[in-house]
Amino acid sequence: MGFFSNIFSKQPCQLCGKEVGTLSRVKLKDKQYICSDCRKNTSAFFNPVQYDLEGVKKHIEYMQKQDELYKKEFETLPKEKINRIVYLGYYGIVFADELAMFEIITPETKKRNYKELFRYDQIKDFKPYGKENTTTGEGAKKYSETGLRIVMSCANSIDSASYSDEAKKQMHPYASEFILPVERNTNNLNAGMAKNHLNGIFGRPDETLFGSIKEKFTGTEQDRNKYDAVGNALGAFSDMVKGKATGNEADMDSAREKMELAMGSAAAFITENRSKYAKVSDEVEIRAIGETFKDLLYK
Repeated sequence: MGFFSNIFSKQPCQLCGKEVGTLSRVKLKDKQYICSDCRKNTSAFFNPVQYDLEGVKKHIEYMQKQDELYKKEFETLPKEKINRIVYLGYYGIVFADELAMFEIITPETKKRNYKELFRYDQIKDFKPYGKENTTTGEGAKKYSETGLRIVMSCANSIDSASYSDEAKKQMHPYASEFILPVERNTNNLNAGMAKNHLNGIFGRPDETLFGSIKEKFTGTEQDRNKYDAVGNALGAFSDMVKGKATGNEADMDSAREKMELAMGSAAAFITENRSKYAKVSDEVEIRAIGETFKDLLYK
């Protein structure tokens, strides 16, 4: 009886003191409990079971500062300064290029007491995803769901042990990825308009032929350089195919040189953009809360 009585007996929330039952509490890493109401003060992307009580308290302080940032900088932006993209009525992303930050919208984020923003420079990658449909029959399509997967540089990821403390300061403290469903029961691997916006942020080419031609001749210098980098990659691929077919070592050498040039160009664009956005986000955070979040977390 003792084992079951401990499971089903009420326990005090270590944050508010309220006595709560099994279904209304979360057990922390140090075997203490917080109630469901106090959990609403945490991020929808924060898993409290991975932290002890002090870690949860520190996170809630972080969220209070995030909410302050959101209200001072994000909510005050004119509508024309933000790009809100919502899918399926429940999931979405809101870009604020002027802040170099974005908001993620999910059913869970709407239940939280504090708002939060994420930084462009902490985005590691983004790509479409598709869940293969397991059902068959009339009307069944290839994918049960497709959408956009945004991968973050995260200080709490599985491979974070290999990162230096200085590297972790530049990463997001707990969010490792965001999944945004765009379409259900479809044959198309659809990542939606948000992917196009992210392409623009990180200097990836417009995925339409017309867009690429327009950037080449009428875009900024960065647009033209971006197009040239893609051209280098296509040229390298063409030479690689040619070299494989003919066995000509000169063609293979040309392909390797072009591929190195293309990889160098792409890396330079990514590094340049990340540095630019990191500077913008740092300035926004200092303006809103008096310091950057990395300074707040790593005091």
